[in-house]
Amino acid sequence: MTDTSPVSPASKSRWWTILLVASLMLNLLFAGWLIGNRHWMRQGVDRMAGVTMVQIIPRSFFSGLPRERRLELLRNVREEMHDLREKRTGSSPEILQLAEILERDTFSTSDTDRIIDVFSAGPDSLAVRGSKVLKDLIAKLTPQERKKLAAAMRERAEREKNRKR
Repeated sequence: MTDTSPVSPASKSRWWTILLVASLMLNLLFAGWLIGNRHWMRQGVDRMAGVTMVQIIPRSFFSGLPRERRLELLRNVREEMHDLREKRTGSSPEILQLAEILERDTFSTSDTDRIIDVFSAGPDSLAVRGSKVLKDLIAKLTPQERKKLAAAMRERAEREKNRKR
């Protein structure tokens, strides 16, 4: 006897597979959108990154502030970060000078030390400019915010200490 049903078992399986693949694709698309939205929209707006700042000011401090205050504090930082990025990309002359010194037959550590000092501690270095931005930010904090920052710094130091154990 032959099966006279309009849909054979083989075609049921094919449609079922297509449905499952489509469902998986939609779920992955939605998960990707959620992750991307959190990363680009939330952290991209509120996150502070740059020379000397990430190492000193924990992100948890900013997440505890009201959004308006956080944006107010970070406004100047964002403006300065553009200049710091330009300085970072503009530091290639020092890097090229260092490469030139390293290739010389008459190598001198004093020449390399001089270039490295200009790059890392000169008056227009990334560290000095980043420190200025950090000082300006700290000067704008209220007494309560300074205490919260100190607590966040201690908390992060304690977590790092526990991780090393």
